[in-house]
Amino acid sequence: MSLIRSYKLPSSLGDKSTVQRLSGKAPSLSTKITNKMKTIDEKHPYIAHWVQDGTIEIGYGDYDDVFLRAIDTGGVIWESDKVYQNLDDAFADLEAGIKKWYQDNGIEFVDPA
Repeated sequence: MSLIRSYKLPSSLGDKSTVQRLSGKAPSLSTKITNKMKTIDEKHPYIAHWVQDGTIEIGYGDYDDVFLRAIDTGGVIWESDKVYQNLDDAFADLEAGIKKWYQDNGIEFVDPA
């Protein structure tokens, strides 16, 4: 016997307000969600550009309280100085830091989007 369960979805995911779950298998929402979400390249163009030649470190090290760093051949150009509630906030801060560094150093950035 197959169990059918209905789940209410956020209206932002499209026309269907419910999805059914059969036999305990999770509903496949990846296509719908992916179509609504921006990629990192779209959401953070400075980060996407930076990683082509620079380096980004994510995570706390043993000797400091820095969660994110942007590094080029000359050293650290930006590092976080706060605790983040989620990666979206951390990446937004990193994006702003890299953007400011570009502007401060007279580097013209053309967003490919």
